Amino acid sequence: MSVAISGPYRIGASGNLEKCEKVELQEGQIIWLNGYGQSEHWHERKVVFKREETRYGAIYHAVNIDVDPPVISRYEAFTIRPVDQIFGIGTYYTPGEMFEGSHQELDQMIFKALEHQRQEAERRNAEADRLKALEEAGKKVWAKMEVAGAKSLIVAELKEDRSDLMTDYFHSVTVKTVILGTSKTNRNNFKELRKLAAQSSIPEIQVLATAVPEHEHRENYSGGAGYYLGESNYSGWIIRKVPPYREYLQELGKEELN
Repeated sequence: MSVAISGPYRIGASGNLEKCEKVELQEGQIIWLNGYGQSEHWHERKVVFKREETRYGAIYHAVNIDVDPPVISRYEAFTIRPVDQIFGIGTYYTPGEMFEGSHQELDQMIFKALEHQRQEAERRNAEADRLKALEEAGKKVWAKMEVAGAKSLIVAELKEDRSDLMTDYFHSVTVKTVILGTSKTNRNNFKELRKLAAQSSIPEIQVLATAVPEHEHRENYSGGAGYYLGESNYSGWIIRKVPPYREYLQELGKEELN
């Protein structure tokens, strides 16, 4: 038999489901994060400036006044607790801890935050348009390559290690991609990768033509990096064969538009 639950609930300190108390915050109330280096003793101040009623409950709008530019965030009322109910990571408030500046100062911070949001949206839209144009140009280049018999691309990628050994977090990002050429087959062949490495004008890529056999990686398993030529998939240059995915079409587009 199912039981209907009304009102917002959360997991309490005991691990049991508990009904959230109704939170009524005034304009100017400071809320803060507990966790990730912040606590009631030190925290970035987020000032509540608006309450919005929705069919699912109240939402508070707050602006972080301790970062530049200020940042606006939204919080569901039932996720905010008073300081005497601290339980792990979450958003809390100390009754009476209010913004000490004027309404005009708060309005200026809100305006600055909204203006920054607008500028960031414009920047993201412009970048999306730029990448779309590169992709479309790359598709035209790839279409010509296909006519000539190409089935895949051979690329060199410069990897940068972003791992955190303290937390056992292993990750790398590609910071540069160079299209070395095409292949008329989808099968992996390290001789083919070495041949194109030797033809590169970039010395760091050229040396992979004579890389030791141990640098021929066949990580064709779950969680592996696939086939690639190079010392490591976490740092330095590697060479691999890839389908014409979006990011590689964009690289082809750069060559076409430039």
